[in-house]
Amino acid sequence: MFSKELLQGILKEIKKMPKHAQNVRQSYRQVLPHQKIAYGAHRQQYLCYFKSDRIDASKPLVVFYHGGSWLLGKPEMFTNRAQVFVEQGYPVVMPTHRKLPFHRYFSMREDMILVLQAVQKLLSSTGDPDRKIVLAGMSSGGNLAALSFFDPSIAAEAGFNADQIIAGFFCGAPLNLAGMPDSIVIRGYADEQHTDMFQQASPINFLSATSPAKPVLVVHGSEDGLVAYSSILAFKERLRAVSSTDLTFCTLPDGTHIDSVRWAVQDGEVRQIILDWFASIRE
Repeated sequence: MFSKELLQGILKEIKKMPKHAQNVRQSYRQVLPHQKIAYGAHRQQYLCYFKSDRIDASKPLVVFYHGGSWLLGKPEMFTNRAQVFVEQGYPVVMPTHRKLPFHRYFSMREDMILVLQAVQKLLSSTGDPDRKIVLAGMSSGGNLAALSFFDPSIAAEAGFNADQIIAGFFCGAPLNLAGMPDSIVIRGYADEQHTDMFQQASPINFLSATSPAKPVLVVHGSEDGLVAYSSILAFKERLRAVSSTDLTFCTLPDGTHIDSVRWAVQDGEVRQIILDWFASIRE
């Protein structure tokens, strides 16, 4: 089932799609994974670890979840995201996860827990078990990253030290599922709105006075046809009302869903905002 609102959003994305959109979806393929690490038995349970000779020991590890509507994609398709950070001296981990239609939120939650355990094992193997971490993601991957950031039970069940997670970066991310257009994808991922699964799959429901008072950067287009801008404004308002989280909210005027990750292939103001923010959180 696709709502009229979602169909209108898809048409908006198509009409506004920039000529370089294909480049945004594709990888530069200049930065290849240094290591591919399985964290489970399923073929989709693995992560790619990126590093180079330019990695700075003082900079946090960026754990970046790719998008794809919880249905499509893999890290190797989106290495341009990793490239931006690797060039600045950040090591990067890009996980993938089990996907729709055979796996829903609860399976992906298990994968988020396993990813944190795999990251801790990786850091220990590199002799840097206490390296700080930024949880990040685009679109559906931003939803998973935000859940790992705001839902304290995920780190707790992973036996992971939540103090190592120092910031969150989410672009074009479904942070408030209740404000999203109805679709078979949302229902496939999180079920009906009244269900416990739906509530647990929506990061906004974990915002409270005890939410981590850590830097958060949200990048979102005001004309996003897939993740309604109004839903992100509601997330922003709730976060600022209940928590002392240090929120930086970057609106892309007239920006679409694909525009929220254009920084991966286009140097410019938004990329500079992101890199300046990353530099500030380690000071």
